[in-house]
Amino acid sequence: MQWRWRHPWIPGMLLWLLSVPTVWATPYQLQIAHVEEKLFLRYVETGGNLFHASRHVLPQLQEALDQATLPSAALLPDREVRPINPDKDRSGQFEAVTVRLAPPQPSNPWMVAAWEGTAGKTVIFQISSQQVHYQELVEVAVDTDGVLRRLPVSGVPLFGRRKVPIPDFASTYIRYTLESGLFVTKMAQYAESFDGLSVSIGRNHNLYYPDFVYFMVQMPAEAKTYKVVLAWRDRETLRDGNGNDGGAFGNN
Repeated sequence: MQWRWRHPWIPGMLLWLLSVPTVWATPYQLQIAHVEEKLFLRYVETGGNLFHASRHVLPQLQEALDQATLPSAALLPDREVRPINPDKDRSGQFEAVTVRLAPPQPSNPWMVAAWEGTAGKTVIFQISSQQVHYQELVEVAVDTDGVLRRLPVSGVPLFGRRKVPIPDFASTYIRYTLESGLFVTKMAQYAESFDGLSVSIGRNHNLYYPDFVYFMVQMPAEAKTYKVVLAWRDRETLRDGNGNDGGAFGNN
């Protein structure tokens, strides 16, 4: 007796489903550590290129973070990382994703943002703090290939569209690009990409709070973990010659 399908279209549908390639979301991670500038500079290895910051590496600092051997007092735990969903995106590249956030722990001092997304699309993260700390971001190091490398921070050129490793802008300008849907386009225009990761600074107009930091990740085809170390120092304009804040917070 020959067995027959009750619905003759089912075999064809099954063959079609088997022929359609499965699209899997790719996993990514962004790991961030915050330290004081003085500690950061102690770990810089110039390799004989004193005036070429882009060639400086920090392998010992990376090892200390990976193995959790830095004292907890050396880290700044009060910075927050969160995904940014701009109201508009004129580039057409932005993708909203679900992000899992893990705060730093004694056993793992990295602050971790993990997500799954579509290769070629872009996600955006912001670093900020709601606590009063009159600090500015002065140093950035990024690891995309197993080596933590120092990246120079600078303003963008007044003329032309030359990219810089880490551009800094007024925080009000970055807010404008997010609200107008131009953030992805402007980052691609001014910030260099390091295997899909671009970083920029938003200088806080309120000097009693830390600067903002923005990460833009154009997700590569394969799973990727980015590591970023941010180094901070107190704004000199808010300190007197004795290292105090000049009475701005009611010192006696």
